[in-house]
Amino acid sequence: MKRRTIASLCALAGWLTCASALAQVAPSAATNHPSDLHVGVGVGIETAGFTIVGNNVIPVSSPFGSGAVHVPIDIAGMVRVEPSIGWVHHSQSVASNGAENSDSQSTVRLGLGAFYRLRLGDHAAANLGLRLGPLFASQKSVSVFQDPMTNATVETKVVTSRTDFSIGPAVGGEYFPSKHFSLGAEIQLNTVLVGDETDDTPPDPADPEPERSELYSYTTGVFFARLFFM
Repeated sequence: MKRRTIASLCALAGWLTCASALAQVAPSAATNHPSDLHVGVGVGIETAGFTIVGNNVIPVSSPFGSGAVHVPIDIAGMVRVEPSIGWVHHSQSVASNGAENSDSQSTVRLGLGAFYRLRLGDHAAANLGLRLGPLFASQKSVSVFQDPMTNATVETKVVTSRTDFSIGPAVGGEYFPSKHFSLGAEIQLNTVLVGDETDDTPPDPADPEPERSELYSYTTGVFFARLFFM
């Protein structure tokens, strides 16, 4: 098994382990040490949505970009562990020369963040750390046309998938209007290790897969709203 696949599986296992630990640890921690553990749920909206398929960066038609659900877990006011899951989708359809061609791209992202929290007074904090996790990208291309010989409608479909791995530093700030609610923003510098593409068609030596970068980086901003229930 290749190293990038192993890395993606390790990140996924870490995400699931963290979510399981939350379910088991939170009740006892809340009872015995209510000030040492704070758990919540939040929504993060990126400034620009995207999905990566075949070395293409395809913007999402949304003024809010892409989003994710986060589960912040603050320990002793100094450390935050934050599992997350996000999804972004883009589709388009074009008619040309009697054929209807449609493409759709989707990316599911599982993430895990680890941060050191620096208090800035009684109502604000800075978060310094890193985020990592796998990105499961897929693309479906469908073409519908009329065969001129038989006058029959023909449909062809190709589904391509790939698993990438993202890691990078993240720096953000957070303001607490109350102890149970916060608003924040974060800047991320992500480096993505590109995985191998697979599709549901037999390999064709006359039509090889396009060349693509094995590694790329991108910067994004994220706005957060988090609700803490313990």
